[in-house]
Amino acid sequence: MIRGGICYRGKPFPESFSAKVHEPGYSETWREGVSIFHNPNARHPLPEYSIPGVAHHTSRDGRIVASMPDCFPVGSNTIIIVPS
Repeated sequence: MIRGGICYRGKPFPESFSAKVHEPGYSETWREGVSIFHNPNARHPLPEYSIPGVAHHTSRDGRIVASMPDCFPVGSNTIIIVPS
């Protein structure tokens, strides 16, 4: 099984990635790809880092600001290759 797609790695533009799912050391968590959009006008705002390991997006000075994990996938596919 091979997973490939695009992710953010600390740059403003996403880049390609691939991983062999069946190899030791590979892990995939529920947090991958989760984005939390904070309401800057919320009466009871959620603290920005209350849920670690996910992307947080908010508005500051009229601009959208995001903080993301080291590798934040925004799209991927997993290919299963079966030997014939």
